[in-house]
Amino acid sequence: MGINEMSFSEKIDNLMKEVIEDAQVKAEELIRQAEEKAKKNIEGAKTALETEVNQTFGNMNKKITRERDQKIFEAQMQMRNEVLLAKEGVIISLLDLIKQKLIDFTKSPKYRVYLQRAFKEMLNYISPGHYILVFNEGDLKKVSKTELLQQNTDPALQFEISQSEHIERHGILLKSNDQKFTIEDTLEVRFNQKREQIRSKVAKLLFKN
Repeated sequence: MGINEMSFSEKIDNLMKEVIEDAQVKAEELIRQAEEKAKKNIEGAKTALETEVNQTFGNMNKKITRERDQKIFEAQMQMRNEVLLAKEGVIISLLDLIKQKLIDFTKSPKYRVYLQRAFKEMLNYISPGHYILVFNEGDLKKVSKTELLQQNTDPALQFEISQSEHIERHGILLKSNDQKFTIEDTLEVRFNQKREQIRSKVAKLLFKN
């Protein structure tokens, strides 16, 4: 694991703790509401069908009892599904919030250091040649070209810096001059690569049962 990978993982872990602390009460309330709604449906099914059974005689009792059990089972499954949907809704909203806070990180002074580390890490994966470093407009204003390129001590590696049209991409896109080799180290790519891992961590931290 490279330095920037560790930095990114630590940033994600900190953001998860931050948003989960804020969302814990809200999440518990959403699940409580879903459970209460489903329980009312179950009780309603029981009451309605028991009344029907009491008003019916003879062999119809067995049929109505089966119908009652089926209705109760369906209500229980609905309860389970509503709780799962409530949890899924909370998890998705938190993932979106974590991603947004990650983008907000690009406004901090530490992000400049992050970009420098990203470039330095890329140097370990490329062979001699000419490369293009692509930044979005905002990131291009944050980096010092001289400071960035000073990290390269190999004269066989040549770089030029270009501006990306994709303003939503935060980080560095490195391309070989012939466009045959590409490394993309952006916050969006890192987040998407770890999305399921982040989702699992969020679920475990938020719903401990």
